[in-house]
Amino acid sequence: MEMSLGFRRALALGLLGLLCAVLWRAGAAPAWRAFEADREAVDHHRDTIARLRGIAAAGSTYQSALERLRSQGGLAGAIMESQSDTLAAAELQQRVKALVEGAGGSLVSAQPTDSQAAGPFTRIGLSVRMVIDTPALQRVLHALESESPVVVIDDMLVLSRGARSSRRRVVTVDELDARLQLAAFVSVPRERR
Repeated sequence: MEMSLGFRRALALGLLGLLCAVLWRAGAAPAWRAFEADREAVDHHRDTIARLRGIAAAGSTYQSALERLRSQGGLAGAIMESQSDTLAAAELQQRVKALVEGAGGSLVSAQPTDSQAAGPFTRIGLSVRMVIDTPALQRVLHALESESPVVVIDDMLVLSRGARSSRRRVVTVDELDARLQLAAFVSVPRERR
């Protein structure tokens, strides 16, 4: 039984199509996916490089502004003065405790975090958790950011403690669980760092 010429051509084209599909599936498709992933990675790295170049270019602007402030004596109240990072963190803890308790809140914890060199200064951190009502939290935040030395709030999470129920009724309480990551800058004598 002999096949017709049209059937043989169709069979040959079908086998060729099957071969192309197998080759695409086995080699070309994974290579294409890898190429696309690499292209996306290159685009991401280009964006990162551009962003970092912008930050580096702005560094000289910030440095000159810092030098102007220094020459004008503008840093005197903004920067903590201390003999060591540890003492500065303890002073910051005491300040936060006094502010929270003075506003009617309760300080649950205040733990120093790692200090980091920030140019001629040292950046100290403090992780704070407090239970406080809304107006008191507002007063504490305002005092932290507006009084000297300046304290920066890096991160803040405020959770409502909600309603409390007793045997007879549900009482809504304006009580917040506030968690803050604070930072301050301290000038420590070079020989003590």
